Amino acid sequence: MADNYLLTKVGWLTNVKTVYIPQKSQEEIRLLEQQNIEYYHKMYETEINFLQTKKLTTRTILHKGDLISDESSLYVQDLTEDGLRFYITGIREWIKKLDRSKNRKDIVSDTLFLEKKYKEFVEFENPFFKMLISDINDDKKVLESKKKLIPFIEKNISELEGELKNFFEKRSKKTTIDIMSALCYSYAQFYLK
Repeated sequence: MADNYLLTKVGWLTNVKTVYIPQKSQEEIRLLEQQNIEYYHKMYETEINFLQTKKLTTRTILHKGDLISDESSLYVQDLTEDGLRFYITGIREWIKKLDRSKNRKDIVSDTLFLEKKYKEFVEFENPFFKMLISDINDDKKVLESKKKLIPFIEKNISELEGELKNFFEKRSKKTTIDIMSALCYSYAQFYLK
């Protein structure tokens, strides 16, 4: 595996100070900042607990009752190969969904979206990725190049049958290419020599 790569660190999110808001007092701004810290701690806790529950981590990162701090982190080496792939396809999408939500503080603990993404990952994305890797035969130059990957992705999609075919027909070709390119690139970077 490549050098240990830091995927996320709580302090990256909690150390951002709220800019001046004209209608808010200093106390109100401090309260908003504290609420944001609590939100990001809960987001990290939900993310890590989900990964651990699904056995996508290589070690126990967060024990029940552990305090989360600005130093709480997640590294590539903390995840199994499937864990890193799910982080890319599921966790990142969940974070984007939270960022777009008007009631993110209310849904940060809800794992319904993560469960849906995990089901898609297990039933469709990961099996397709493994077919793709087998076809490419671990050729690092192909895995690291979106342009070189596209013919392999298109070929493998055209050969799909049943539920896999239905899933990828519903998804745009661009989305599939983007996701598989990200998965192939991370695989080449972190798991191939």
